[in-house]
Amino acid sequence: MRRITSPFVLFLLLLPLACNDTTPTPVVVATPTPTPTPSPTPRPTPTPGTGLACGLAALPDCGGPEGPPGIYGCCRNQVGNRGDFQNQVDQSIDILMGEQPNIFRGEEVLDRIAYVNGVARILEQRFGVCAKPGVPGDEVGVKTEQNYSEQYDIYLSNARVRRGGFVASCRPSRF
Repeated sequence: MRRITSPFVLFLLLLPLACNDTTPTPVVVATPTPTPTPSPTPRPTPTPGTGLACGLAALPDCGGPEGPPGIYGCCRNQVGNRGDFQNQVDQSIDILMGEQPNIFRGEEVLDRIAYVNGVARILEQRFGVCAKPGVPGDEVGVKTEQNYSEQYDIYLSNARVRRGGFVASCRPSRF
């Protein structure tokens, strides 16, 4: 019996010899992708005029209704005296009148909320003190430390600007 070798069988037998290359196959080393380090979450910048933009922490309000005459919680009546921040408060009123004349008609205040908030904002931005509007709504509290603050009544009942309105000193700070 005679054996016939087909060319296809011969090809299959020689194929492994043809693939036996002596050149080494390069090894690919996978470099792991580094895990990104999360950037720190930025702390929101406090809004100027809220009593926090100066960097001091907020304190609970220690003011209160009048107890003994002239004493309101941690605050004492100072009407007729001059406060430590009187010049800055009065200058802030004048600056606001120049910056936002639309909320005034002469010395008349047309928008009390914008007025009180604006004075507090200017006190913090221009003078570097903590200033909190309101409490009550016609006053601005001012402080540079946690153990003392002053209250300024800057709005008269006839809707006019009030300068020289130092009304109370508070120990500890009211805000």
